[in-house]
Amino acid sequence: MESLLPQPSLWHRVWKGAVILCPLEEFLLLEFVERMPVNFQPILLTQLASYNLVQRDPDWIELRFYRIVQGRVDRNSLPLLQIRVGEVKLLSITAQIPDVDDRLYASFWAVDKRFFMVNFGSSIKPYKGILSASVEKTRHSWRSNVGRDLTTG
Repeated sequence: MESLLPQPSLWHRVWKGAVILCPLEEFLLLEFVERMPVNFQPILLTQLASYNLVQRDPDWIELRFYRIVQGRVDRNSLPLLQIRVGEVKLLSITAQIPDVDDRLYASFWAVDKRFFMVNFGSSIKPYKGILSASVEKTRHSWRSNVGRDLTTG
């Protein structure tokens, strides 16, 4: 599976805490994009391809995605999702990891019309080497965040 994200530079890995996604994170990110509406997918793929810094919290419960330009976060040139401004939950996935009783929960979030974060219901570190999971359920939360006039904000 080819990564949706560019590889972080050594500079970002050493000084900014950038990480390379584990196979399970890559799988879930691809599932997220594929389960979003067709008109959202090119925008999400463009945003993801521009992110050059991904940070993971120490407990492996959250990923945050950034575009760094000249040492600063800069998302201004990225295309915008057709959702309201602010923090918006886009999609939730419930998945079953092979040979594990517990379910895996992942929620995908945007901030100010740009994909920004994935939250997991619990640490995924024990499963970091797993290549895929069975997606059992998805919940499209973006629908309640689409306004009538998306040209403002």
